[in-house]
Amino acid sequence: MVCLYVDDLIYTGTSQHMIEEFTSAMIKEFEMTDLGLMKYFLGIQVKQSPGEIFISQEKYTEDMLKRFHMTTCKQISTAMALNEKLQRNDGAEKSMESCTEVLSGHSFT
Repeated sequence: MVCLYVDDLIYTGTSQHMIEEFTSAMIKEFEMTDLGLMKYFLGIQVKQSPGEIFISQEKYTEDMLKRFHMTTCKQISTAMALNEKLQRNDGAEKSMESCTEVLSGHSFT
């Protein structure tokens, strides 16, 4: 599997030998550096250990709370109802549209 994002390349496989061959071929063909295991990509933190990959948006969430001066707000375990089926048009009135636009258009690098 290969995912190309502007100037970042993520690849994975089940064979370490195949991954090493692919890395060598890419380094020979393109001007690139192997940065090793992925730690952070597109706002998602990645923690890897043998047999496990854990992803989270903890840093992104902390950055958003800081941006909107909400770091001292009361925490809850989940921000939405569990097992609720979400629908695009549920008939409810739109709310916080300008905030949503700001959040969706903001990226952290």
